[in-house]
Amino acid sequence: AAGAMASSSPDYSVLLVAERERGKPIVGYSDLDTFTRDDVPESLREQVARKQPLTSSNEHEYHLFWQRTSISGTPYLVAGTRIIGGGPTGYMLKSLDQE
Repeated sequence: AAGAMASSSPDYSVLLVAERERGKPIVGYSDLDTFTRDDVPESLREQVARKQPLTSSNEHEYHLFWQRTSISGTPYLVAGTRIIGGGPTGYMLKSLDQE
């Protein structure tokens, strides 16, 4: 699934993370040599996993967050969100090397 998502996006790498049992992750990569869980900053993982309170102005528990990072000296933008209603957490990596 991660490979199919990445091939339909312009130069994105995709990472999908779920659990088969508590503490036993299942990870899908579009390219294991390009983008792994270790490339996602811990602060972004924490923000993506945090449930937001539901209010009259916020109808959804999870939102899309992004963070600029550097991998081997190359700048990247990493975005992540949880699938509302269940499913994996998804992250996308986009090189900002053209900057």
